Amino acid sequence: MLKDIHLIEAANCNDRIVASLDEAARRLFNGLAAAGNQELRSIVWVNPERSEETATDWLDHGASDEAERRLGFSEN
Repeated sequence: MLKDIHLIEAANCNDRIVASLDEAARRLFNGLAAAGNQELRSIVWVNPERSEETATDWLDHGASDEAERRLGFSEN
């Protein structure tokens, strides 16, 4: 996971968005966010390769901060 921390650091310095194909890193960071890491819970993560995420359309329309795209999101 340490090798992927640059994704979070870059997001923190910019728009708090990560666009990455790395689902392993996403699962790790998502788990930390779900466990209560508030810094990670503000990061939006999209995978442009997953069609159900409609990442390109979302980006084209301004990449609004949608709760369900944030790390650690839970509908509970």
